[in-house]
Amino acid sequence: MLINSIINCKFEYKCDFDWDLLDETQDPKIRFCNQCKKEVKLCLSNNEIDRAWETGTCVAHPIYSQELIEKIKQYEAGLGPYPFKGIEMPLGLPKRRT
Repeated sequence: MLINSIINCKFEYKCDFDWDLLDETQDPKIRFCNQCKKEVKLCLSNNEIDRAWETGTCVAHPIYSQELIEKIKQYEAGLGPYPFKGIEMPLGLPKRRT
């Protein structure tokens, strides 16, 4: 995972929903929005956002802080809980990056 990457995502449509309030799926990186009836993918890099844009997939992405980076490292080492619960994440349909 590229935990030190800076996400550069502008939105065609920005959603006011909260990642934690979307319905969970079997994939921890995908949630379901009951309002628009679409999947929302948790993107952890600009490359993932670019792929989501290509398929018209709505996204959520974390705003990396030092605290979140430490939580991710612990999770990846099998020593901590899922790190993306209870953090602020922008959601929406990404705009093509130029």
